[in-house]
Amino acid sequence: MEQRRVESYILNAFFVAFLCASFELVVRECLQLPTLHRIVMTVDEVYIALLTVFTILYKKKVRQFQFLLLLLGFTVTGSLGGYVNGSSATVTMLGGFNTVRTLLLYWCFCQYDFTKEQLLSFLRRFNIIFYLSLAGFVLDILYPDFRPMLNMVTQHENEVRLFGLRSIGGIYNRFTYASFFGLLFYVNYKYYLGGGRFKQAMSALMILLTLRIKDMFGFLVALFTSLFKRIGLSIFLLSGLFIIGLFVSYITLMPEHYEKYFNAENDNIARIVLMKTSVQIVQDKFPLGEGFGRFASPISIQHTFSQSYANYGIDNVYGINPEMGASFAYDGFWPMLMGETGFIGTLLYVWMMMIAFKEPIAGYLKDTTDRRYIYPVFLFIFSFFGTFGKSTFTGPPHSLMLWAMAGLFYSLNRQGIQWTNTVGEKGDEPSEERESEEKSEGLRVRTESLETH
Repeated sequence: MEQRRVESYILNAFFVAFLCASFELVVRECLQLPTLHRIVMTVDEVYIALLTVFTILYKKKVRQFQFLLLLLGFTVTGSLGGYVNGSSATVTMLGGFNTVRTLLLYWCFCQYDFTKEQLLSFLRRFNIIFYLSLAGFVLDILYPDFRPMLNMVTQHENEVRLFGLRSIGGIYNRFTYASFFGLLFYVNYKYYLGGGRFKQAMSALMILLTLRIKDMFGFLVALFTSLFKRIGLSIFLLSGLFIIGLFVSYITLMPEHYEKYFNAENDNIARIVLMKTSVQIVQDKFPLGEGFGRFASPISIQHTFSQSYANYGIDNVYGINPEMGASFAYDGFWPMLMGETGFIGTLLYVWMMMIAFKEPIAGYLKDTTDRRYIYPVFLFIFSFFGTFGKSTFTGPPHSLMLWAMAGLFYSLNRQGIQWTNTVGEKGDEPSEERESEEKSEGLRVRTESLETH
């Protein structure tokens, strides 16, 4: 019973931390309370730090030991890179924790035996947010000045993006946050909580109405794969053609957007410049990179403007220089990963991603209706497409939910907990007796190697 309370406290606290990371901009822009904003924006960091310390002290047996070793190696790589390039200890520590914190979150969640009921209880907490989000989208559609009225100053765009439509974000200060919550709502109501086609349709519509290209791509690809019971080579190739079709449609329908953000021949585009420079850094600073907090990361801009930008002659590119807004300085995951941790760090991070998502992806490919794998796979597909314009694997709120759910489902799956065939059935809310039976059966079926996998 004590263990169940501990796990419930962990999930409840995570829900609070996730909301703080998702709506901290409301405090800064809409409420304009700088002191409270500084507190709210650090809640997720404090939560992960405390959870890590508590887990190390509370848990005697280590799971995912290989992942932990890789994480330590990754941390050492980024730290050594900073030391070699003369970075301060403060920048290295802040930049390092900013990058590894969600990896720590995943590892910590893997150490606990969460139950299905705890997961469903956690997901049901999003119900009230769904209705608030839906109301916000309706108001944003009916009143174009809804977001500026709330003082959402950074992203209140009313310009036309596609087919005479503008982006709709509702109560979210960032359109990518709106689309991400739309994905969470869709997966919740489609696969885990039930709720009817209305909620599913509204959730999907929230994603599409934001008109965020990468988010729409990620969602549509995940949705396309779910149309097939099993994904073999032929379906995999068909999915590739579907992605190519989406990209061609994007270039055809939104040529200005493509030229502005993704044309590799344009050296004035921050995202392209950062990607090219990160590749150069991998070669120049082989094999460690620049070090944590020195390139294409929040710390490299917010703490001190990193000398690395001037060294490569990109410090005056629009979207990178703080005096010009620095709105695109860390608008991507891969430039940060390659630039700061080099060849070794990139290799280690991809290795950790494979450990965390290999089993869910393999299980999903065998059966796209298997709810043991749907949540982490949908989040992975959505987040992967987002990496080309946002730090979805390291930056909140996307990375928090991505890695937390990967760890949570690892915990459930290693116990062999099964799901009923029908979403929302009472069978998805197990009693303590059935939980015990499922866990015992799962432990007999699973091999001991999972204890340290």
